[in-house]
Amino acid sequence: MANDNPSIPDLISTALGQASRLIRDEVQLAKAEMSANVTDAVRPVGFLIGGACVVMAALVMLLAALAAFLVQQGWSDPASKLLAALCGAGLGSVLFWLGVSRLGENSLMPARTVQQVREDVTAVKEHL
Repeated sequence: MANDNPSIPDLISTALGQASRLIRDEVQLAKAEMSANVTDAVRPVGFLIGGACVVMAALVMLLAALAAFLVQQGWSDPASKLLAALCGAGLGSVLFWLGVSRLGENSLMPARTVQQVREDVTAVKEHL
């Protein structure tokens, strides 16, 4: 016949075992969610890289055209190239700043797992 009144050490052992299993399950959930988030973030990267290459080539041509136009307007060759380069550097700096400032908006943090862990901690605290 099973012991109907388990001892305190048995109860503690059972609770620790369940907490350990819960932690393992939460880690597996976090890994699965992170994998899905990374997969979703990586898929469009190929298109972004291809688009960036085409845009960079077009930008180089536009800056060269700007320099040529300035030479036709009477600017010296070095001055026109310097102004075109400064325009390109300014545009690149703005785009870089926008990218860095928005990088955190689409975090890869496993939000569902974090929320589930918080709920689990609250439930464990209530039962202790």
